[in-house]
Amino acid sequence: DLGIPFRSPDNTKYYNMLPPKQVYEATQNTEGAIPFFDEITRADKATLNAIFSAISERRIGDMQLSDNIDIVAACNPDDGEYAVSDIVSDPAWRRRLVHMWVETDASSWLAYAKLKKLNKSVIEYIETKPNMLVGVEARNAGKIYPNPAAWEQASRFIEDGVS
Repeated sequence: DLGIPFRSPDNTKYYNMLPPKQVYEATQNTEGAIPFFDEITRADKATLNAIFSAISERRIGDMQLSDNIDIVAACNPDDGEYAVSDIVSDPAWRRRLVHMWVETDASSWLAYAKLKKLNKSVIEYIETKPNMLVGVEARNAGKIYPNPAAWEQASRFIEDGVS
């Protein structure tokens, strides 16, 4: 979604990128914006190149990003549990990003669930079985597994009466 390629009238061997309206409007916002690139380690090479340019050159296509735009990217670790590209060990990527490791924590998720008023039964289940917040064994076996997003969806289904 970074842009739509089109041929430059000045150079037919080169493609310019026309950013979508939302990207253009966000970069024009004087209060700032945060482009968020999710799952970058699952991106193909062309997409990674575009993201790399946005991060290193602070531009999307021909559009220069202003200083009030902060870029955020998220990825899965290359720890054998996910099918990902190993860009994290690449020195160029490591220099350009601040890396933070996020762990799933049942007590933090429960605080979130209570704040969001998720279904009481879901909250009580995770309170009694916090190890079920993430089904690590099923995940490692490549099976469908319980996870925070799935528990939130289950809560919505229960509240909406979806069976």
